[in-house]
Amino acid sequence: MLYLLFKKQDCQEAFYIASLISVPQKDDQTDIEGQISDDTKTWIELGSKVNFAWLEQQSILEDILMSQYEFESLRITSPEMHKRIKNCRDKASTRWSHDWKQIRPRLLAAKGLAFHKPRPEMLELTWQSMLSTCARKLYQVDLVTEAKEIQELSLAKLESIGLTS
Repeated sequence: MLYLLFKKQDCQEAFYIASLISVPQKDDQTDIEGQISDDTKTWIELGSKVNFAWLEQQSILEDILMSQYEFESLRITSPEMHKRIKNCRDKASTRWSHDWKQIRPRLLAAKGLAFHKPRPEMLELTWQSMLSTCARKLYQVDLVTEAKEIQELSLAKLESIGLTS
């Protein structure tokens, strides 16, 4: 859901929501060259690949998330499997690369504006909108149980437990 929030044109609310629900953040999120921390980038990349696998391509998530080393070892141990999943991995990586080119400048801008706390009503509206979007996509791929669980994720509940706790 955070990945989809960061894909929005204005991701200041997404950045603030991420900090509220304990997405790994560091005070030095960006260095002097404007690089985003690995924690934040990794979190958003995971969302991009999950979105690609489950909601758009119905691909096997484990194949997409496999490390490059594991994937290359398949070339020797299981050449047929390597060939079968290569195209899907390439598509997921291309999608992520394209997404990151759009998200990175928005994230840098949101970080620069982070001292302005968004209004709670706007955060709640943004969160509810994203819950509906995610639930609708899950229903479309016949993941009804997961869609119902998503609909029950209130921002206040996530704030109280934190995603990393």
